[in-house]
Amino acid sequence: FFLLCFSSLRLMEDSVTTAEIDSFEILPDEEIPLPDSTIEGSSFIILNEDAEDDEEEKEEEKSVFQGIRPKWVRDESSSICTHCSSPFTFFRRRHHCRFCGGLFCNDCCHVQAAFPVWFGYETPQRVCEVCLPLLFNKRQEEREKTMEISIIRSNSGPDLVASGFHTSKEEILSLPLRFLHPLCKFAFWFSGMYEGGSFDRTYINAAACMNIPLFVGDPVKSIVKRSIPVPKKWPSYDDEEWETHSIHNLADNQLVKMPLYIFTPEGNEKSLPILVWYHGGGFCLGSAENMVYQTICRSLAKRANCIVVSVEYRLAPEYKFPTQVEDAYAALRWVHENAESFGGDPSNIAVGGDSAGGSLSAVVSILARDREFPVNLKHQLLVYPCITDPLTNDIESHVKYAEGPVLSRTVCEWFMNQVFDNVEEGLKHPFASPLHLESHHDLPPATIINALHDPLCDHGKLYADKLKEAGVPATRSVYCKSLHGFFGSNIGESKEAVAESATALKKAFN
Repeated sequence: FFLLCFSSLRLMEDSVTTAEIDSFEILPDEEIPLPDSTIEGSSFIILNEDAEDDEEEKEEEKSVFQGIRPKWVRDESSSICTHCSSPFTFFRRRHHCRFCGGLFCNDCCHVQAAFPVWFGYETPQRVCEVCLPLLFNKRQEEREKTMEISIIRSNSGPDLVASGFHTSKEEILSLPLRFLHPLCKFAFWFSGMYEGGSFDRTYINAAACMNIPLFVGDPVKSIVKRSIPVPKKWPSYDDEEWETHSIHNLADNQLVKMPLYIFTPEGNEKSLPILVWYHGGGFCLGSAENMVYQTICRSLAKRANCIVVSVEYRLAPEYKFPTQVEDAYAALRWVHENAESFGGDPSNIAVGGDSAGGSLSAVVSILARDREFPVNLKHQLLVYPCITDPLTNDIESHVKYAEGPVLSRTVCEWFMNQVFDNVEEGLKHPFASPLHLESHHDLPPATIINALHDPLCDHGKLYADKLKEAGVPATRSVYCKSLHGFFGSNIGESKEAVAESATALKKAFN
C-alpha cells in the first residue's frame, strides 16, 4: 500500500512538472483575453494585449523571446555523476541540474538557487557547480523588453528590479531563521549589551568557537596563523602627527601583534589570488576563529580557488574608532608585501566582509585609492554592510526593521556608543559613513549581498547607486527570506549567497 501511494505521488509530481514546462507559450491575438476578463486560478498576467496581426511581426517576436527555461529531458539512465564521475549511492544521491538537465551527485549539485522569473521556476532549484556562474550572470541581466506580448508571474517568484535581483517576491522570513531573533536577543542581554550593562564577550566567543557539524565547512589545504605588528594605539584623524605616523617609526614597545588566519585551498597551484576578509560583529563582537567565519573562509577559498586571509582586527569598546579601519588597512598592506611568502599573488587582491566587515571592506577600498596602494584591488565583496548612519529615520529599512529581527535599533545604538566617543560627530566622518564620500570614482567593482529582513538592507541599494553613478560596476542581490547574519550560517539561502559571492570573486580574479 505504501509503495502504491508513493508511486502515485511520484506520477502526480512528474505530471505537474511536465505541465509546468509545457504551459508557457505566446498566444496569438485572437486567443488573448480582454483586459477586464478574469481567468480563475491563473497565475499569469497578460500585458499589452494589442499586438499587431502581422505574421512577420509575430515571427520576429518569437525569435526575440528567449524561452522560459532551457530545454532538457529528464535522464534517469546514468548511474554516475556527470561532473565527478562518482557512482550514485544511497548517501550520494542523484540530482538533476535545473539549468542544464545533467545528472549530478550531492557534492556537485548541492546549491539550491533562485532562477530569473523568465525561467518559470517559482521556488529555488538545484544547480550544478558548472552552471552556477551562468545562472548568477543571468540573474543580473536586464531582459530586453522588445516583445509586444509579455507574460509575467503574479506569484512569489524571483524578480530583477532596478535595485538588484530579489530572490523572491515573498517577504516571509525562512522558518529556521525565525528562532535566531530570540536566541540572539538573549545572548546580547546575557553579555551585558544594554544601557548600564557590564559588557563581557567571553561567553559569546566561547559559544561561537564550538565545533558544530553544521559549520564544518569545505576542506582546505591548510590554515596558518600569522601575526603582524600594529601600533598599540592609532592616532585620531584630528591629530597633527597622523600624516607622519608609520609603524616603521615606532619602537617595539609601542607595537602589538594582530593575528591573521590564512586559508589555502587544496591543490598545488602557485601564486593564487588573495581575498582579505574582515568579519562582522558591529566592531565589538566576532572573531576570525568563530565557526561561522571559519566556514565562510573555507567555502570562499575552495569555491573561488583563492587564498583567504581573515583579519583579527581589534574591537570596541577597548579600542575606539579609527582603530578598526587602520588595523584593516594595515592587514591589507602586509598581505601585499608578504603575499609570496604564503603562495599568493600580490597583484591579484580583493577585499570582502560581512556587516561591520563589509563596512571595513568599503572603507579599505577607498583608502587603497586615496593612499596610492601599489596595485588596484580587483573586487570588493560587501555583505550587508553598514554604509551610513544606522540610527536615522530617513531610510525605509531603518524604520521597517527597527525592532529587528536580530539587529534592532537598540542594538545598533549600543554598538555605535562603544565605537565612538561622540556618536553624532563620529558618524559624520567619511570612513564611518562612506556613502557620503565626496567621490566614489576609481573604486574596485563591487558585489553587494543584502538580506531583506535587515535594517541595513537599503544601505546596499544606496551604495550600489552611488558606485554606478561614479562609473563603478556594481551588482546587488537581495535574499528575501533572510535576515542580518544569515551569510555562512548554512541555513536557508546561505549556501546560495556564499556561492554567488565566490562566483563573483572568481570572475574578478580571472
